[in-house]
Amino acid sequence: MKLSSIQRWLFEAINFVLVVTFTLPLSVLLGQFFHYDAPWLIWILCVTILGHLAGRITMHADALLAQIACGVTSIFCGILVGTVLHQFTGGLSAHLVGNIAFIVLALFGSTAFFFSARKAGYTIYAPMTTVGLILHILALIVVSALQIEGQVRTISSVAAIAFFILSLYAFNASGLRKSVHAKESAKSAHLPRGIQMSSFLLVTGFVLLTVLLSWIGPAIPVVFAAVGRAFLMVIRFFSWLIGLADKLGSTTGVPAQEETAETDNGLAGLMDEGAKEHSDLINGLVNAFSLTVVAILAIVLLYMVYKKFLKGMKGVQEFLNRLRGLFEPEQTEDYVDEEESLFSWKGAVESATEGFRGILKRITDRPQKFDDFKTGRLKIRFVYQQLLKQRMGAYDGAVGRYETPNEMLKSLPADAGEFIKSYNSVRYNDGEPSSKEVSLAKALLPRK
Repeated sequence: MKLSSIQRWLFEAINFVLVVTFTLPLSVLLGQFFHYDAPWLIWILCVTILGHLAGRITMHADALLAQIACGVTSIFCGILVGTVLHQFTGGLSAHLVGNIAFIVLALFGSTAFFFSARKAGYTIYAPMTTVGLILHILALIVVSALQIEGQVRTISSVAAIAFFILSLYAFNASGLRKSVHAKESAKSAHLPRGIQMSSFLLVTGFVLLTVLLSWIGPAIPVVFAAVGRAFLMVIRFFSWLIGLADKLGSTTGVPAQEETAETDNGLAGLMDEGAKEHSDLINGLVNAFSLTVVAILAIVLLYMVYKKFLKGMKGVQEFLNRLRGLFEPEQTEDYVDEEESLFSWKGAVESATEGFRGILKRITDRPQKFDDFKTGRLKIRFVYQQLLKQRMGAYDGAVGRYETPNEMLKSLPADAGEFIKSYNSVRYNDGEPSSKEVSLAKALLPRK
């Protein structure tokens, strides 16, 4: 199966989920407004998916068949919703206004999904997702404000998350259509080769990453705590090395001999002061040496990391260049006061003359015709230009813009093959068409 076919089926599945989740907040809001207490009521408007399916099936059908399919599907959805409410809510009269609101919404929703399916073609209709986002936000606010628990709260939250994530595909498809100047009403947009699949894969990758991060979310604090403990162990290890160096470098001195009391006291005081001065000096030297070693090791480690991993990274190089720029001396220049007039008589005269020329050209201008061109080469190119305008106008500019002449041949009459050969020869090989080829090209003009 081709990648384009896989992408089309994936879009169909995404459309299906978006339509189903679109109806859930509507049911929640109506159920709370009309005081329904049945949890299953949140699923009742999901039957409007039939309108979406009918629109997909009849997307290439004629107008009459599409109208019949739309009307029959909408009426069926309304009857089905009314029957379910009558059977399981004690009759239509039990919640008359609320039941009528659900039935009307089923009719309207099925019709809206029918037209959105036909308008979007094989992508997703962006205006539908915009309205859906607003409805989901309102439903979540109501559920939170009323402190609704249980099945309704769970389904509303999960549906909102799914709708928010899948709406990225709708906005992405809308952006691609606008990039080729295709209108929202155009059923298809001819995009450059590869751009739609690349964009689709990019959005899919972000969606999968979001799901993965939400799945491993509870483990993130545990990982951060483990990393913090590892850093703490490293810091404690270096502190232990510095303490060990202090202990090895400290000197307590030799105890004094016991003599007379006066001599003992005098020598002890003298030796204590000497030992204290000696110990302070050694401790200072050891600490300075330790800090120097640690600093050298850190610089060497950073240099190795830079050489091994960071040297080829463009962002790191730009950061280093900016860092070097901070140390460059500032260059000061003398201020020069300049005055410039924005008005000139010459410019005013030229502007007025150009305006009169434009008005005169619009009055006297007429569309170019085939006989206005003197050479056969220009006539061939004029005919191709008109055929291209005809094809783009038929599809609101969604096709033809990026097609080659050979690709556009598929949409031309069966006898246009010789004309395309003549155009390729004229356009790309500096060929000179014969009078027969010019006549064949002229014959294509009335068919536009």
